[in-house]
Amino acid sequence: MVCPRQKHQLIAGEELLMKTGLNTLFYSSGFTLLEALFSVFVVGVAALGLASLQGTLMKANTHSEQKYEANVLAEDKLETLRDFSTLTEYDGIITGNDVINGKTAVFTRSWIIATSSLPSYKTIQITVSWTSSENTSESAVLSSFIAGTDPKLSGKSIELYSPISP
Repeated sequence: MVCPRQKHQLIAGEELLMKTGLNTLFYSSGFTLLEALFSVFVVGVAALGLASLQGTLMKANTHSEQKYEANVLAEDKLETLRDFSTLTEYDGIITGNDVINGKTAVFTRSWIIATSSLPSYKTIQITVSWTSSENTSESAVLSSFIAGTDPKLSGKSIELYSPISP
């Protein structure tokens, strides 16, 4: 509770502030310089965080694209090796390598062929390697088998084991 004397002093103080124009300094609504600087600081820190996140996402996207392209190159080579029409071509499947200028990197693709005789098949291991944008060595490996069956006879084997007869 304010006593009459304190009330008179408050009124006198307010009149003094009104006359000098200092009341706008103490009673103004809006932001002070300190609040504005703090807001700019907070927005700046948030922007730096988003920029850092953007950089990290771009690196991850590039790495993902390189890995995808390496897998496509390995599968493409496997399909090329499987695409033989005679047993002579099958016998010509040998170990080798090549270099491919891809969309995202320069890839080195190598394939190792191991032959088994009983039953006749070849084991294939295809390795695609490249240097990432972070200057680290990366690779993707694909392994498979190719049966040494004459392609002309493959339809016959399906016919022999088919439960439906014509």
